[in-house]
Amino acid sequence: MINQQWNYLRLPGALLGAALLSACLSGGGGGGSDNGGAAAGAGTTVSGTAATGAAIVSGTVTAVCADGSGFTDTVTTDTDGSWSGEVSNAQVLPCALRINGGTPNVTLYSLATATGNVNITPLTDLALALQVNDLSGQNLTDWFSAPNDGSADLATLGAQLSAAADALRSLLEAAGYTLPASWGAGSTAPFSNAFTADPNNDPYDQLLEALAQAINDNPGLTDYNALVSSLLGGASMPAAPGSQTGGGSVPATLNAALVGSLDLVFKQGSGAGCGSVCAFSEDQAVSVVLGADNSLTINGKTLTNPINRILGDSPHLPEIIWQDGNIDYALSDNEVGHFNEINVGDLSNTSGPFNTPAYLGQLRVKQPANPATAAVGALAGTYTPTFVNRSSRFDGLALTLGDGVQVLVQNTGVVSIDDFEFDPSDPTFNFWDGSNSPYQNTPVYQLTVKPSEDVTHTLTITLDQARKAPVAWRVAVTTRIGSGAYSNSYMDLEERPLAPEITTLFQALQARSPITLTGFVDSTLQSGFTLCEEVDLSIEGDGSIADPWRYDLNPKGVTTPGISNGQKGTETFSLRNAYYASESNGERLAMERLQILLRDDGEVELQQFNGGIIRDQASTDPAQIAIANCEAFK
Repeated sequence: MINQQWNYLRLPGALLGAALLSACLSGGGGGGSDNGGAAAGAGTTVSGTAATGAAIVSGTVTAVCADGSGFTDTVTTDTDGSWSGEVSNAQVLPCALRINGGTPNVTLYSLATATGNVNITPLTDLALALQVNDLSGQNLTDWFSAPNDGSADLATLGAQLSAAADALRSLLEAAGYTLPASWGAGSTAPFSNAFTADPNNDPYDQLLEALAQAINDNPGLTDYNALVSSLLGGASMPAAPGSQTGGGSVPATLNAALVGSLDLVFKQGSGAGCGSVCAFSEDQAVSVVLGADNSLTINGKTLTNPINRILGDSPHLPEIIWQDGNIDYALSDNEVGHFNEINVGDLSNTSGPFNTPAYLGQLRVKQPANPATAAVGALAGTYTPTFVNRSSRFDGLALTLGDGVQVLVQNTGVVSIDDFEFDPSDPTFNFWDGSNSPYQNTPVYQLTVKPSEDVTHTLTITLDQARKAPVAWRVAVTTRIGSGAYSNSYMDLEERPLAPEITTLFQALQARSPITLTGFVDSTLQSGFTLCEEVDLSIEGDGSIADPWRYDLNPKGVTTPGISNGQKGTETFSLRNAYYASESNGERLAMERLQILLRDDGEVELQQFNGGIIRDQASTDPAQIAIANCEAFK
């Protein structure tokens, strides 16, 4: 039973438009399944619950996975909102998910980064909407049509899923909502924690009910779509029903890594524009100086005494804010120490429990007219990486796995690989620079061209951690094969042989496998184990192309890995999305979802790269485990 009816139909909204894009040829799939090559294996089940508070009954769930494939059959929800679909194997993850149709008739999105439970609710939809908009400026409808392209691709979103959940969590806490105890900082619980659509017993469903009530009670929000548009425009979350949460601020300190001068431009984007509040015009050049004395100087005017807003019970650390009369300048990400943008707000027009200023626009780093020429051109030279993986649609190449492939990079930014060319002078050319984003596990450049209306070629160049040389190349071909249906295929090239220190570290860990670790912080890994749970980490493979290095993470004592036996996760080491690093206290193997640290004292830690910060999760170190007080916890 549901207390509040979600209204999705009165406004089309910027996010949940009328264009319902099917990503498969047969109902619930994600385009032509293309699962040949090294990733082939047994089918893998992904399942979960779709609900708005009320269960979504008879809705169609569609998947678009990292290799372009989707569900192997049509997937619809049951009377309790539960659903289950099969993808070809775990290696095709992450997968973008969408539900549409059904009762209530809604369109919502989610992301599956691992096998097991995956929810599709307004919580997953809002978290993705905020993160995708931040990364690429897209709405979810457009993003879902080609989720492997651009700066909000599946790999990037998968690595930032906890950050996306944290951003939504902060907004909800700030507005006074009661969050489930299992949804802690750094957790992907809204996506991964199983729940039932029952407001009498389930805290997640109670949260959905409260959010629906808040929308109905807010005269400025006509429906859920209006809420999404409002949040993407910089507004705050509507106050929780009955919430007395206050706002306020505390003094803030500028991260020393941000001190310096910036040449920025003003972009209105989805904001209201300056009007009479500020003097910036579209594309206006703005000189900014961030001082070691915590000052912000804008076009010669110096502001001091920055603050962090209080959201819920604590300061919102990513944003440091200076105020000038009715103008609010909110810079992020101060917590990480990386400049993203300065959001410009109107303090004379506020809303929400914290009187958040209306969003006017933002000051961004000015991009060169053709950034690919400078960035990619700096890599000019001839390379011969090794052909290490491909999907079946690349079987026609006159290449065998293990062959060297010539890659030519010109100082103009033109890249040629086999019969593929990516030329910045091509009018369809697009470039995304992910080389300096602190939120990327590996630094990348991404180049796309469209040789025809229905075909897109994408080249992803992965750089070494020093950002000086390429270490991996992926060429992907996306073909539109129907109305909203796509097929995807790819080939992967890597610099081989692997560095000897990579092989030595994997061998050292393999010799100790299985390694038993204990979760010692109150959060949940993407792999799904919890505080004080014991897990076994095993290293498999020999590092060859045929048998690459990989880890298996399983409940303690499980000797036969597999989803049916409770497997917590598995990843293959690929230079495309992983790296090795020697550190002051040990050696790190950083993969897309999990990082393994072998310390100099012999202890092993599992960590997660989350929102630009490496967060501890589990360890063999008795001193770290003692922090969790697991005996009392049990």
